[in-house]
Amino acid sequence: MPSTSRQPRPSSAARLGGRIAFVLGTRAEITRLAPVVHELGDAAALVHTGQQHDPLLGTALLAEWGLAAPDAALDMDDDPSGDGRLERIMLWLDANFTEHRPAAVVVLGGSMSATAGALAANGAGIPVVHVGAGARSHDRHEPAERHRVVVDRLADVLCAVTPENVTQLIDEDYDPDRIVLTGSTAVEACSRRLPAPARGAALVDALGLDHDCYVLAALDTLATTERPELLSTALTALGDAHDGGCQVVLPLHPRTRSAVVRQGLEPLLDRLRVIDALDRRSLLALASHAAVVVTDSGAVQEEATLLGRPHLVVRETAELPESLGGFAEPTHPLELARAIRRHLAALPDTPAQLAETASPFGDGFASERIAEAALAAAAHGGGPPVFRRVIPRAAPDDTGRRQTTPSAVIDAIVSA
Repeated sequence: MPSTSRQPRPSSAARLGGRIAFVLGTRAEITRLAPVVHELGDAAALVHTGQQHDPLLGTALLAEWGLAAPDAALDMDDDPSGDGRLERIMLWLDANFTEHRPAAVVVLGGSMSATAGALAANGAGIPVVHVGAGARSHDRHEPAERHRVVVDRLADVLCAVTPENVTQLIDEDYDPDRIVLTGSTAVEACSRRLPAPARGAALVDALGLDHDCYVLAALDTLATTERPELLSTALTALGDAHDGGCQVVLPLHPRTRSAVVRQGLEPLLDRLRVIDALDRRSLLALASHAAVVVTDSGAVQEEATLLGRPHLVVRETAELPESLGGFAEPTHPLELARAIRRHLAALPDTPAQLAETASPFGDGFASERIAEAALAAAAHGGGPPVFRRVIPRAAPDDTGRRQTTPSAVIDAIVSA
């Protein structure tokens, strides 16, 4: 097995050539794909799109996961938004993949970076491996859902987390030979990064929280932060629960903080135990000692399931239905305070029952299976035309730029 530590090195896009390129732009992509990068060792190259503006996403986070500096990185300081950002990432990836052609490209989930990576690779005829394929919330108005569908359509190898994801892909008429049931790398990432019990207990004590009796809230997705009525209702409900005698701690993500300030919701934070955003180790430590987790994040939902903690999913739809019922409960913000009180009243029975329930997300060997699938895809990349090119390679216009219309392409693929 390759070493799980890579030495820091200067960024150089030339290192992409012939390697398996991992397109990363969000915290979840770094944490979920790090175990696969370790499996592949020097065969892996890192491409950072700069999609997510987060101080926790710098070199410190890469170092925390034992990853070297990216082989190629895009500076997004001017922060274009929406389709402009997607187009910029895709053009940059297209240029890098053209000059320094990877053997295969690996993307995760349904982020803008994943879509840009899949579009650029597919247009260049480079095999695309999609980790987390087949996850569906069935809400095509949700940006992440549209991205997930697009990447599945573009991918040559579909790495599905659960049997339900496999069934979903087959129901959508994907070739079963392209589907690999891998489990989730979150199992490995969570086990590797969960602090020792003593450290977790020390953090809980330092925050003045009662062990296994507090509520951990993690609200940071665009589906919540960009909808003032939803964010306001959720924060109000958390405040009601806190005022009712429940300890509610809210690590405030920079995106959420910005939305709160922009929407004039600061007074709602005064009713909660608000702390600065946490690194993943600390967040996992708090989640492992929480009586109930409240989240709008699929990543946190997955981790709470692995930790055996009940959680309330504050979303109209969720792409991880496998954890619903036993571990998770979809909850409208208006019902949030009541649901929290119901879960606290069930202590300690519910956590004890969940501790005996098997995780639906696999056995902890997902990274090995995904690495094997990526190597197989890379090996076939220069051979017979086993990989599909869904979109034609665009010709450069008069300025030398490749003509791209990301929204139009995405709309066409989603509706195909």
